[in-house]
Amino acid sequence: MNKIILERKSIKKYSQIAVEDEKIHLLFKAASLAPSSYNEQPWSFIMARSNDLQNFNNLLSLMSEKNKEWAKDAPLIVLAAAKRNLTIIDKPNKYYFYDVSSAVANLTYQALSMDLYVHQIGGFDVHRAKTALNIPDEYEPVVMLVIGYNAEQVTKTNIHSRIRKPISDFVFEKKFGNPAKINNEVLLISSGDK
Repeated sequence: MNKIILERKSIKKYSQIAVEDEKIHLLFKAASLAPSSYNEQPWSFIMARSNDLQNFNNLLSLMSEKNKEWAKDAPLIVLAAAKRNLTIIDKPNKYYFYDVSSAVANLTYQALSMDLYVHQIGGFDVHRAKTALNIPDEYEPVVMLVIGYNAEQVTKTNIHSRIRKPISDFVFEKKFGNPAKINNEVLLISSGDK
């Protein structure tokens, strides 16, 4: 198993060390290389650094109260949005959410390769985001990303087992519900809560 996949976790304690511009560039370069239907690349990202307090607080204000509690200490917040319609044939893109998810996955694994952690959250006000960030009607806010260096110290009290479903619960052969004949051990690793 790839080490970066095993080490991915959603932390809630961020160092206040700023994310370097070169690394921010690489995050979005990785996102740009994700596959997409018709090569449409329907993703857009709005970012705010913690040293730009007005913009940072604007993004932070969109989050649920519970998410604000820990996200306020991160150096970088990003909102990912998706264009709902195809440009090349002017009809709905039924894969827009999937495509943006692929871009966010690329960004997440690029971050880990540079010792940065990404906590993806859906707990934010989508309607307020559209207004507060001037997002055009044809775009839909998808997810917010909290990004930075890990400030958590690994101790016995904060090591969590990341338990996943057995592969046989979600990989099927021939028809839905018929488990595939492959090794289906439950993967247990030390990591965060998601």
